[in-house]
Order: sequence, then C-alpha cells, then structure tokens
Amino acid sequence: VGLEPVGESPVFNAESVDSLSRYIGSINKSLYAILNFSFFRTLSMKEDLNRKEISGVTPLLLLFLERSNAAVRDVRYVNISANGKLVYETNPEVEKHQAVEITFNSINDTANIKHLYYFSEDLSDNGLKKAPAFIAYINSLPHFTTY
Repeated sequence: VGLEPVGESPVFNAESVDSLSRYIGSINKSLYAILNFSFFRTLSMKEDLNRKEISGVTPLLLLFLERSNAAVRDVRYVNISANGKLVYETNPEVEKHQAVEITFNSINDTANIKHLYYFSEDLSDNGLKKAPAFIAYINSLPHFTTY
C-alpha cells in the first residue's frame, strides 16, 4: 500500500531503440532513493512515477520480482467494490484502477503460485475515512504479510 499510483506494465516501441533507453533511464532515476537510502521518498517518487516511460509502481514491482528470480505469470488490474470485494478490470487501458495483482512463482518452484497486491491508498486517518471499501477488503483477509 502506498500513495504512488498503480500505473501500468511497460510497453516498448519496437520501432524505436530510444524507447528502451529512456525507460531504463527513468527506472534508474525512480529507484535512486530506494537503492541509496533503503526507503521510498514520496515527493520525488510522485514526479518520477508520473512520466511517459514509467507510469506508477507496477514497473518497479515487476523489476523487483525479476531481480528476485521470480517468474511473472500474470498482471491484472483491480478495483474494490463497495462491499470490499476485488473486481478485476476488463479494460485496464481506459479505466483507473486502485490496485494491481501480480501472480508469480519462484523460477525454482513453479508449483507454489504467489500473489502480490499493490494498492494505491492513503493510510492516514483522513485517507482511511474516505476508503471504506478498502477497509472492508482488508478486514475480510486472513493473516497476510505487508510491506
């Protein structure tokens, strides 16, 4: 859970070698704080994760999974219904999404499928007052691990 937008999976222009170069440059810039200070800096990430090349947290999550020897199986965009149920997007290119679900497994353990969820939510007292659906979703979960 974080304030940063969910964003989208990266799409590269096969016609342009520059698109990959710009993407890698943007990734390096957006990861500067976490790699050098071991924490995210919300103000700088707000700017870094709202660029043409990198839209939101999803590309960073995919990169961290890759670097952790995970095989990504699926990326699905999610909203939360009023009663706290996940609603999977049918047209993620147009609709705004509150979360992303990334399904993955370790490359050494293809049978143990895991799901990573990232929610773009404000966890301050005022933010949670505006997010009853998110609270209903969290309350419906069994034991879970968060970061």
